[in-house]
Amino acid sequence: MTQPKINHFDGILSNTNITFKWLLALVALLPALAGLPSYAATEYSFTPDGTLPDSCELDVLSSTSYTCGVVALGRGDTVVVGVIPSLTPVTVTFTGAFTTAAGNLINTAGATSDLNLITKGTLTLGADTILNANVTGTAAINMGASSSIGGDLSASTTTGVVTLGGKNSVGGFIQTDAGAVNIASLSTVGGGVSTQAGVVTLQTNIQVGGDISTDAGGISIEDGSSTCGSVSTTGGDGEVSIAKNILIGGDVSTFRGAISIGSGSRIGGNVSPLGADVVTLTNVNVGGNVATSAGAITLTNSRVAGTVSSSGGGVVTLTDSTTNDSTLVVPVPPGCAGASELEFIQIEHDGEGLTCESESVTLKACADATCSTLYNDAIEVQLSINGILDQTLTISDGSVIANFSFTNTDTATLSLDQTFECKNGNSTSCDVMFADAGFRFLYGNDETTTIDHQISGNNFTDEIKIQAVKNENGVCTGLFTDNVDVEFSQQNITLTGTTGLSFKVNGPSGTNIAKYPTYTPDITLNFDEDSKAIIPSPVYLDAGQIRLHAKYSVDGVNLLGGSTDFWVSPAKLVVTATSNGSHISGNADSSVIKHKAGQTFDLTVTAYNSLGIEPDNITANYAPNDMQLLLLRTGPTSDGVDGVFNYGNGTMLSSLSKVYQSVTLTTFNSGVSSTDIASYSEVGLLNLDLQDVDYGFSDNIINTDAINIGRFTPDYFEQTVVEHGSLDAVCYQNPPFAYTGQVLNSDAGKGAISYFVNPVVELTAKNVQGVTVQNYTASGYNKLIARANFIIAPTTDSSILGNDSHLLPLTANIFAGTLSNIGLATSDASFDLPLGAGILHYELADEDNFFYPRNENSEVFAQDNDIDFLIDQANFADSDGIKITSPEDITSTASINIRFGRAALKNSFGPETESFRLHLSAQYLNASDRYVVNKQDSCTKYDADNIELTSGTLEKELTGVNVVVGQLEEGKTQKILLTAPGAGKQGTINVEYDIYSWLEYDWNWNGIDARILDQDPSATATFGLFRGNDKINHIREIYH
Repeated sequence: MTQPKINHFDGILSNTNITFKWLLALVALLPALAGLPSYAATEYSFTPDGTLPDSCELDVLSSTSYTCGVVALGRGDTVVVGVIPSLTPVTVTFTGAFTTAAGNLINTAGATSDLNLITKGTLTLGADTILNANVTGTAAINMGASSSIGGDLSASTTTGVVTLGGKNSVGGFIQTDAGAVNIASLSTVGGGVSTQAGVVTLQTNIQVGGDISTDAGGISIEDGSSTCGSVSTTGGDGEVSIAKNILIGGDVSTFRGAISIGSGSRIGGNVSPLGADVVTLTNVNVGGNVATSAGAITLTNSRVAGTVSSSGGGVVTLTDSTTNDSTLVVPVPPGCAGASELEFIQIEHDGEGLTCESESVTLKACADATCSTLYNDAIEVQLSINGILDQTLTISDGSVIANFSFTNTDTATLSLDQTFECKNGNSTSCDVMFADAGFRFLYGNDETTTIDHQISGNNFTDEIKIQAVKNENGVCTGLFTDNVDVEFSQQNITLTGTTGLSFKVNGPSGTNIAKYPTYTPDITLNFDEDSKAIIPSPVYLDAGQIRLHAKYSVDGVNLLGGSTDFWVSPAKLVVTATSNGSHISGNADSSVIKHKAGQTFDLTVTAYNSLGIEPDNITANYAPNDMQLLLLRTGPTSDGVDGVFNYGNGTMLSSLSKVYQSVTLTTFNSGVSSTDIASYSEVGLLNLDLQDVDYGFSDNIINTDAINIGRFTPDYFEQTVVEHGSLDAVCYQNPPFAYTGQVLNSDAGKGAISYFVNPVVELTAKNVQGVTVQNYTASGYNKLIARANFIIAPTTDSSILGNDSHLLPLTANIFAGTLSNIGLATSDASFDLPLGAGILHYELADEDNFFYPRNENSEVFAQDNDIDFLIDQANFADSDGIKITSPEDITSTASINIRFGRAALKNSFGPETESFRLHLSAQYLNASDRYVVNKQDSCTKYDADNIELTSGTLEKELTGVNVVVGQLEEGKTQKILLTAPGAGKQGTINVEYDIYSWLEYDWNWNGIDARILDQDPSATATFGLFRGNDKINHIREIYH
């Protein structure tokens, strides 16, 4: 038989034999392998002698610092530190990735501070891993579902993204430099969440114990999540988007991004973007203020405890929303310090009961010491009577009514298995006194024990009866018939005490019933066969929550009984706004009744009964429940802004929307709330309405008649000079100049000096506090009409002196200028732009003109003028008398050069056979006190028709002048020709030029008398003289 061939290759059996042998060995080992795990878990200990993962080692010269490469823990592995307390905290640095399997436990027995992990590679925690350490990473950090980190979690560098997979827990804060933070649903972070440049995203039902912030990214928070702190972006354009049912313990703010908050969310602090960004709130409660610098605000079905405002004029839209809501309580988010919890249970009862019928009490779950806030979670309580369990009840939505029976004529002491307090009117006793006989108060046709709400001063809306009953075999049966005298008392429950107007029977003029505990005797009632008697015409003249008591004590029969507590409302509230005893009730932009914006006035709210608006009818025991103001801005309505209304104990914004806002007025004292520090910050008109909502019970509203308040005006104008302007002249040369006395050729009443750039002053309407009232420039409310007397017409120059050493006189013709809020048509484009609301520019008139009277006193050397325009404080006022408080005069208007001038003609000569030129020039007096040619004058016009010839030694008819008109060139002209008389006709002709009045002169002054400046220039023209010899170097003619 042939043997099988065995091949050896470097000690390895052939495939056939090795397969056979290994199969035999495997079969033999199967029973043993069946009970063994596939991986043996390892406990690693970071101590000098402990077992470390393969890539880890203790740092040189250290006993607590370790460095690891890539580490991947196996399933079931554990890591311990702190075995030796002196060798903590331990720091482990991973230069590579660190990955855990599901369920690894790391430092679970130690403190969080015992272990610091630094990961330079990606950190990945498997599901259900517990890592009790502080973690710092430079790469991504990923937490698997239901894993936890006991301490802080930090990631640096741009790759440091932190991702929580869901149902995670981080005991401290989460912080990244630039990476995003993504937290999946049902996770909890004990501290804050922050990133410098990343986006923060929270999915549903996440709790954060601190602030949520990013410097440059956005923030998104999904339904059902909460944070104990604030939510903010501190840089960049990041928006904040908050979904539904979110609880924020602090503020919500952005540096430059919109804020959107969804339905059911509650914000404990303020909502405020720093930039010009919008805020949108829908069905949101805000415990602070809502404010933007310029962005729009839109509130729908929302409540704000504070104010809502946009300082930069952003549109504020309130739809079915309230502000200044003093009753608003924003709950503290769960898990945060101060979160709402059950304080105690309040048992409310009336202190009296009958053994023949059940007694009702009300149990309220109180979330604060005054029970003004109810704890709304369901809670189970056990009610005991005299320490014996009577029944178990569930309180839901804050309260429940319990009925119990007590058949003994004794005291039933109420108690609960929870912390509780009792309230019986003004008493805190838990005792209910039960009797076999007593009075029951019955109301209406149904004869219920509950008395409905009533109106003060009115007879009750339905009958009130009392029934005298006794216990017969456990059934309440009648006790009286016919007329019986009963004692009555009325108790003040809210407000407490024994003061106030009376409760009466037999109508408003009937019998007064004493305040409890005093009783009024001998009120005769007629009891029917059921032992019931009608209380005749009951009426309460005051307001508040009250209780009625009845008593009978005759021949050993002692009966007591009390009604349930019930509310009586004032018939109406009356609000007034007065100043110095007069109503400020203007209702139109033309109203003569006016009051200054920001100036205080008296605001009074008084509660009256139905008997009339008289002092005797003030319901002294009235204290409001939820006072709400409706403050309509009735003017301006189209282009105005809302102002701040101070109602004495707080502020609110006016609105164009009919939205009531909850307020807390100055405390009511004897039915009157009054303040003398009410004010409104803006110009315009108001309509104020007021109501007390849920007075005593839900849906009970006490109304008032709305009043008009206004018209509000500015307090004063703040005025500045925004353009000093510059002067112009008919001859605008370099430098521009005008002659003393120069007027327009076309109108001798108008000076030749005007404006090159018109001066402009700025007026800002201010209220008493110095705040700009923007509504002043709205249509109908700007009462400033331009008038010439806004400016005091200057009568002298401000620097040039006349020869009398006084300031040189000046004639100024000032006209009404231009007022504008929408832009001026000036050479300066910046004035063409619309101004901010409440600001006006007043531009001095184009028609303004000036000249210096020409006389001997004004014959001074040429110099730049200086004209000051002084604000006429008395006359610079609007039609309401609003004035400038601190005027700033226009004192730096750019000048022109003022020159005392004259025109001159030179003597002329030549042969009688040739025409020759006349020399006409304009001169001025220079600083050397000499007249020189005015080389800047290329403006003065000349006309040969103005030449007048008179006979000298020649007859004037023998010559004439050419036809020529023009303007001087550099102050002179020689274009006027005198025609030759002809051969042999030698002699002189007198020449005179009819010049403008400002260039006339006193050519014949004798040096003694006053100069009379009314002579035209003249000269002598001589015919028959030759030009002379060319060798003559100099000829000088002297003339005056």
